Amino acid sequence: MTHRHKRGAQLVEQLSPGFEADLRSKLGAIAPDFVDYTIEFPFCEIYSRPGLDIRSRQFVTISALVTLGAFDQLRTHLRICRTIGVTATEVSEVIMQLAVYSGWPRALSALTIAAEEFREE
Repeated sequence: MTHRHKRGAQLVEQLSPGFEADLRSKLGAIAPDFVDYTIEFPFCEIYSRPGLDIRSRQFVTISALVTLGAFDQLRTHLRICRTIGVTATEVSEVIMQLAVYSGWPRALSALTIAAEEFREE
């Protein structure tokens, strides 16, 4: 395990326990290097940078995922939001803002997913 992988794995485990193991079970047989890249680049090199706090990074990530219509990844990042203490109201406000810039249908889909993920609140 490289230093980059170890550092990225530690952060991703804090943010989303079991994420790496789940990703490895899904993609390990077909693209094990991609699993490593996913841990090493976003989580070691980007999420660990000092310029933004993790909450701000999650708001940016949610915005990008909604805009792209990447709803499977959105679920993962909404769970991370819950782990770090972001509220359903904050997530809803971000997504409603996106309706203006990313489209009503995507915002509606994203809000539906957020409602499912934050149901316990």
